[in-house]
Amino acid sequence: MRSSAVSAARRWIVAAGFLACALLLGGVVLPAARATVYPDVTPRHWAYRVISAMTERGLIRGYPDGSFYPDRPVSRAEVAVMLVNVLGLKVQPVAGSAFADLAGHWTAPFAEAVKEYLPGDPLPGGGLAFRAEDPARREEVIVALVKAAGGGADPAEEVLTFTDADRISPDRRPYLARAAAAGWVRGYPDGTVRPRDPVTRAEMVALLFRVFFEERSLAELMAAGKLYPVDASDPPYAGAAGKLARECGRLDVGGDSFAWEIHLRDVDELLYVFARLDPARYFTFEKAMAQEPKALETYLDRLALAVRELFPRRKLALMMGYTHRLDWDPRGVFDAQYVTYEETSGRWRIDRFYAGRLMDRGRVLDRYPGPP
Repeated sequence: MRSSAVSAARRWIVAAGFLACALLLGGVVLPAARATVYPDVTPRHWAYRVISAMTERGLIRGYPDGSFYPDRPVSRAEVAVMLVNVLGLKVQPVAGSAFADLAGHWTAPFAEAVKEYLPGDPLPGGGLAFRAEDPARREEVIVALVKAAGGGADPAEEVLTFTDADRISPDRRPYLARAAAAGWVRGYPDGTVRPRDPVTRAEMVALLFRVFFEERSLAELMAAGKLYPVDASDPPYAGAAGKLARECGRLDVGGDSFAWEIHLRDVDELLYVFARLDPARYFTFEKAMAQEPKALETYLDRLALAVRELFPRRKLALMMGYTHRLDWDPRGVFDAQYVTYEETSGRWRIDRFYAGRLMDRGRVLDRYPGPP
């Protein structure tokens, strides 16, 4: 008898989940749809790329009429289903919900699955209300994503430079600080974060993508064309680049000393730091590195420490490499895999990475190997 009841409950959950996802998002139970089927999400829409990517993963879907309604406020019920899909959580049948307003509601199993991240509000007479149909507010969504990402809160709130940071609820400030430091929340062009405003469906998808699916390996960042050898810094970083060059502008290896330029640029939420080898020392450096291959890691240790002192709360991509432009074809001298021809300038370019790290507050997230 118990087995039959459990089976029936499971069938109900599957049916309810399928219906909910069909109406709200499509979830993982539906086949992936191409974002081009959304008449209201064209390539000109600011969230086109992330909505396309999430749709291709089968994690979101439009409404029955084929539209996505990107600018419609996302409900707390929709947020719960999105989190279940993205986190791959199991939706279990619930005999009784922890939320007083979800008794018999299809949202109950989804709300139960994500209550650690998206809790309810206390009711005057006791108990909790989930408010499934209410629009989700920016600060509560950001807190949910930070908790789900496992990064923890950040008690150092000086990163909250938004002009309306005083409107953030006190207990949520550390979580928004963490999100801001990680580059997950960037604010609006006017400098505000609008913590109490509703989140649109497009904004919700963008936040989910940024936190859980944005490129996180150096190889992916390079393949996407976001990291490449550079020979100049973004203007705001000129002073910092000069200071780093004075502190980390030389590397002694193999009985020789090599000069390095330091260049800094913003790449999405990352601070990209590129140490460029003196163009005249390419082949000499190759020979020196063959003698002391571990010297690259030692240098990166020193560079990382110096950069973190200047930018303690930035996520960093540190790379060592070489870049140089020539008026003649260098493929007979340099390895052809590092050589490209620039149609726009009519010049040849040699680009090579030696080693690198992707870091967040001293924690190494990824490494790029040195030369073999």
